[in-house]
Amino acid sequence: MLEQLDEINDFDFYNLVRDEDAAILFAQRLGLVRESILCCSKEMTLRKNNGVKNNGYYFRCNVRGCRKEISIRKGTFFEGSHLSFSQTLLFIYFFVNNETFFEQLKRKRRITSDATIVEWLTSCREVYSQYFIIHPTMLGGIGRVVEVDKMALVRQNYNRGRIVRTQWVFGGYDVIEKIGFLVKLSDCT
Repeated sequence: MLEQLDEINDFDFYNLVRDEDAAILFAQRLGLVRESILCCSKEMTLRKNNGVKNNGYYFRCNVRGCRKEISIRKGTFFEGSHLSFSQTLLFIYFFVNNETFFEQLKRKRRITSDATIVEWLTSCREVYSQYFIIHPTMLGGIGRVVEVDKMALVRQNYNRGRIVRTQWVFGGYDVIEKIGFLVKLSDCT
């Protein structure tokens, strides 16, 4: 399934997450959310509470004396989010395809909160960071060109006079493979 995602186009992806049921099934096939949970030595059933917006899917124990309920989001990347599965998966799809412009996300996915967009961009970046910490990539090699440089990222703090925040980073970029890295520097000297 994951191998097929490399070849997917926008239309096919939209179809995979066209509604909540389809998005949850897709997330389950990718292993992003559980297909089942055991409780009282039996599989819990997946149910939908129609009265709850976006978070209405849960597993329920079928044992008469138990009836325990667990959100489908519990213990997953989606836990704590108020976005629908469809919105979240499309957001991740946009992120992976470098389409993270605020206005585009607001328009295409009807995400109105800038804070929500920033929060999800941060979450996606954290997943990327963790992946590359666990699976480091070597740049360059014999006959390969790797561009290296250091630069200052400056962000002005508005309403605070001339105080500016500066963060120095060191980076490398393989021009053939089109991959690179950035490392935050504590001191640029």
